Amino acid sequence: MRIKSVLFALLSFTLLLITSCSKPEDKETIKPFSNIQVSTTKRVEFENMTITSVKKESGRSKMVTNSEDITKIADYLKTIDCVSVNQKWKKADFIISFIDNEDNSKNYINSIGFSKNQIYLYKNTGTETSELSFTPVDKKVVEELKNLYSSMNYEEELLMKK
Repeated sequence: MRIKSVLFALLSFTLLLITSCSKPEDKETIKPFSNIQVSTTKRVEFENMTITSVKKESGRSKMVTNSEDITKIADYLKTIDCVSVNQKWKKADFIISFIDNEDNSKNYINSIGFSKNQIYLYKNTGTETSELSFTPVDKKVVEELKNLYSSMNYEEELLMKK
């Protein structure tokens, strides 16, 4: 009986030791948008193919041109904690783009795609675009961003008609 108890305790301890050693390493959280510059940004575009206008046209983007609102957007993005990941899971639900001109042709500085589980950062430098993928620590980022742009002054721009 004593041998069974010692054997059971030894087996339990060994199992506990193995499971604690095989625990995956926690990835470091980062703030990937902490270096977003708004000094050259003239407007910010919220692009979502499901945003509809009063006229029920789909495919509208919302252009924010007020400098205070642009700063609010950047300040919020700087607070987002993420974990860096290597793979892209799915297409973004909506995209926030920082644009440095007011012409009809858009000159993008950064574009940030948001989906339920991932954030994609596209950095435009000259003719090259680099893409980085992140997983947000807080899963309510998309909802908070929707509330943020709903409270701002913006102009709608038609992307496509139904």
